[in-house]
Amino acid sequence: MIKVMVVDDYVPTLKKITTFVNQSEQYYVIASLMDGEEMIQYFRNNKILPDIVVLDIQMWKMDGLTAMDYLHDFFPEIKVIAFSAFIQGNVVSDMFASGAFAFIWKENYSHYLIEALKCLEKGQPYIDPRIKFEIGSREYLMQERQKEKQSVYEQYKLTSRETEIVKLISFNKDYKHIYEVLKISPRAIKNYFKHFNNRFKLKEIRLENFFLNRRTRTAENNRDTIKNENK
Repeated sequence: MIKVMVVDDYVPTLKKITTFVNQSEQYYVIASLMDGEEMIQYFRNNKILPDIVVLDIQMWKMDGLTAMDYLHDFFPEIKVIAFSAFIQGNVVSDMFASGAFAFIWKENYSHYLIEALKCLEKGQPYIDPRIKFEIGSREYLMQERQKEKQSVYEQYKLTSRETEIVKLISFNKDYKHIYEVLKISPRAIKNYFKHFNNRFKLKEIRLENFFLNRRTRTAENNRDTIKNENK
């Protein structure tokens, strides 16, 4: 059976999706989580990982765009279905650029979620047909996003561990949160903070200042605002 994780901060929706997925003979939910931060903690601290993550975008502690960016960097083999009531602006293209495999609009989602799961089984990306987006542009968006990341990594010469810590710092996580996620001693984390501050001559490390703006800047930003075809 295919292992699924569901991440959504609205409890009724979380329960409904979990129940819906578990009704299938092909899939079962191994974790139902409330936000992106819980998701990262799970991935860092558990050996049994999901094959597919159904990921909400608008969440309280850590949104889906942030969680997607982290997940694709450190667990790129995991396929993600973005799942949201919010489909305006560049949110759809941003999620695909960050590595999402599928995107579903929450309204009357059941049929489309099943279709997405079937596509992911075959290694094929999926877009809810009610959303105006050219799924063929996904690879291009991901390539442009990766170029942006690589230029930053090379500029600051960050190791994989440093990248991971910088991302968490940038998400406003303190020593305690970073320890809980990465299981690094508070003293070691404190030394990383000092090292980064000295190295980059910054009082605070923030994603907007020097790392990666999770709202990707590519040619996709010149596209028209995404609209629901039913409107």
